[in-house]
Amino acid sequence: MYIYLITPYSAVDQYVEEERFEAAVEACVHLMNWGVEVYSPIVHWHVPYRKALDSGFKWTGDYRFFKEQNTTMIAGCRQAWVATIPGYKESFGVQDDLAEAGRCSRDSYYLNFERLVKGEDPWKLLSSTP
Repeated sequence: MYIYLITPYSAVDQYVEEERFEAAVEACVHLMNWGVEVYSPIVHWHVPYRKALDSGFKWTGDYRFFKEQNTTMIAGCRQAWVATIPGYKESFGVQDDLAEAGRCSRDSYYLNFERLVKGEDPWKLLSSTP
């Protein structure tokens, strides 16, 4: 079973969304390098979301738009990890994903993003508090 990686995404500034996407990709790369099976909704949906907008679809892109997809994936995960990238404390989506993990009886942890991208073992970077 996989780890569901929770990261913030939605922002008024598209540049911030792009930065958050890149951080989620970087976290996934490092986790996979350590053999962690990981699913990130941000990594999975960022490119299709941008393509949909370019194609004229009316996707809102906010968390509520993707909530059903996220809920299904959280239900199937082993654990939920919040990568501590900038914006995670303020993000409605992060808080809602954490609550959903609780409803699904999935353990959730905070993953120190800065130390992860320096190459440290992710299993040693987990904490039950931010």
